[in-house]
Amino acid sequence: MKSAPFRLTVVAKVAVSWLFCLDTLVASQIDEGKLLRAIAEVESGTSGARVCRVVGAAGERSAWQITAAVWRRYTRASFQRASTEVYLPNLIAAAHLRMLRFELSERFQPDTAYNLALAWNGGLGATRRASVRQRDYAQRVEATYERLIAQR
Repeated sequence: MKSAPFRLTVVAKVAVSWLFCLDTLVASQIDEGKLLRAIAEVESGTSGARVCRVVGAAGERSAWQITAAVWRRYTRASFQRASTEVYLPNLIAAAHLRMLRFELSERFQPDTAYNLALAWNGGLGATRRASVRQRDYAQRVEATYERLIAQR
C-alpha cells in the first residue's frame, strides 16, 4: 500500500501538469475550428460539414480519417457511425485535437499547426521523428490552415 506522502506527491504533479496545460492552451493562438477544417481538407478533400464516406487504406473513416482506436478512445458508439453521421465524428475530431494539444504540452512541445498535424497523422512520436511523408502531410495541413486564417 502506498504511503500518504507518495499519494500527495502524485496529486501535486498531476495538478501542476494540468495548470501548465491550461496556461499553454489559453496562451496558444491556434484556431481549432480552422485547424480541424484544414485537416479534413487534406485528409479527405472535404470541410467536415457533411457526411464523408471516405475510407482510408487502414480503415480510417470520416472527413478526418479517424482510426477505430481513436474512435474507441472517445465513444462506445459503433465505428460505422463515423461514415454515416456528421455530428459525432465532429465531436470526436475536436476532442482528439484537444487531447493532442494537451499531450504536446505535457511533452513541452509547442502546439503549432505543424506539430498538431504531425501528431494527428503519425502519433505523438512523429513530432520528434517524422518520415518524409509525414512532414509533407504536416506542411500541407499548415499551408491550408494558414490559407483559412488569412480568409477571415
